[in-house]
Amino acid sequence: MPDYQMVSVHDGGGPDRGTHGAISRSTTDGAGGDEHWIVIACGNSTVGVGFDIRIRSTEPPFEERGEDAGFDREHRFTVRFFEAELVVDQGTMGSAAQIPLPCQGSYGVRVRSWNQDTVMREGEAIDMQASEEDWDLDFQREMHERLDGKEHYALDLWPVVTNAPVE
Repeated sequence: MPDYQMVSVHDGGGPDRGTHGAISRSTTDGAGGDEHWIVIACGNSTVGVGFDIRIRSTEPPFEERGEDAGFDREHRFTVRFFEAELVVDQGTMGSAAQIPLPCQGSYGVRVRSWNQDTVMREGEAIDMQASEEDWDLDFQREMHERLDGKEHYALDLWPVVTNAPVE
């Protein structure tokens, strides 16, 4: 569940090593990254989103078939993880997942998204109709829950070799 319409991905040390620029880029581009973390702007903060995270040994080829077909956006970053752990962070709601990495260091990251804009529009339509028709909060929440999982992200990570030492 995105907190303030954002989900971040960072190492076990937390997002403190990241910059505000990653947040700014996520709000304009859908996802933003800097040297230490990734921020994904989701379509709605009341709708659960799906994440597939794949740790690979090498950069994945460009594919648009099977489960990777029809993505809306693709973003690429290089991120340095100081700890060999990946955290999918929901902000004030805590972590959604903690995933071990093969090692600390720099990773190439590819983020693909599906239905980000669609869920945003459908969520806003639900909110507008709820206001116009004075729905009770339980019914409005039930209508939002019908969108759970429709917005989806795939993160592929692979180690990259850099000449910079890991601090």
